[in-house]
Amino acid sequence: MKLSTLYTGALLLFLSSCTTAGMVKTASTLKTKADIHSLTIADLEVSPERVTHTIHPSDEILRGGEENAKRAAEAEVLAAHNNADVLVDAQYVITKDNGSLFKRPKITSITVTGHPAHYKNYHSVPASVWDNAVAAATAVGQSINPTGSGEAKKVFIPTPKFNFSGAKFEGYFNAFGGYMVPEHDDIDDGCYFAGGSLTLGCRILPQLFIGAGAAGKYVFHSEFVYVPVYGNIRFYTHNGSISPFIDAKVGHSFVPGDKMYKGGFFASPTIGYAFGRFEIGIQYTFQKCRIESYQMNRTSKEHNLALSLGLRL
Repeated sequence: MKLSTLYTGALLLFLSSCTTAGMVKTASTLKTKADIHSLTIADLEVSPERVTHTIHPSDEILRGGEENAKRAAEAEVLAAHNNADVLVDAQYVITKDNGSLFKRPKITSITVTGHPAHYKNYHSVPASVWDNAVAAATAVGQSINPTGSGEAKKVFIPTPKFNFSGAKFEGYFNAFGGYMVPEHDDIDDGCYFAGGSLTLGCRILPQLFIGAGAAGKYVFHSEFVYVPVYGNIRFYTHNGSISPFIDAKVGHSFVPGDKMYKGGFFASPTIGYAFGRFEIGIQYTFQKCRIESYQMNRTSKEHNLALSLGLRL
């Protein structure tokens, strides 16, 4: 890692405690290892008046999520106050409708308050400030053995942080029905099945759901029930109430009360579309089943294709 990255980070940390705002520009000469640095700072003129502005975000803005709607409200405030550069101490009040069985609650308005501020008086940093910041970055960023005894220098690597503050619990109920094609030909025409599943979990990110659940599937030809228990992961392509999604369930199926069918490995990917609280999808299921009787003793592999209708709880 080049020292320039550490120098820049320490310098910005040093300047953040002052009443001025800084900008760092770095340029590298082609085919040279040396970096050229220049630093310009500016004073921040903050308006003593606290302003308030309310917007009613459009559907296009809401497709970007709540944070995008907040940024849009902030941008309107800055534009309305002599094209201010930043909004200091911004605070938001967000109102939503109640939603319904068919859609999630929707943002109806965002009110933002804060102090508009402008950058002014751009000027260069004195050489003494720059030299002190570089020296501080060197001392904090690495430690080198002055005696040259071969001791490895210490390198500080930042640990990535993930923000799960918006995580929330969710549940899904799905009803499905379709057609099963067994691997062996002793069932000439395959058979139909129907069932349902319940999945509980957590939306750890706006577009990522992880959970676990159980299902029940009744096979009409053989008149027995599969009970799969599975882990579930789901990814939405858009952050909003209307979005395509990809879903995968993996687990093990049981056949309670049946001595002939023993169940086995279960995997079920789904491609679907969520709109509000409802969803529709095409579901494929791969199912292993151990068959044990006086006539046969084998493992059967079944391929299932179904239409899935879901409801977000």
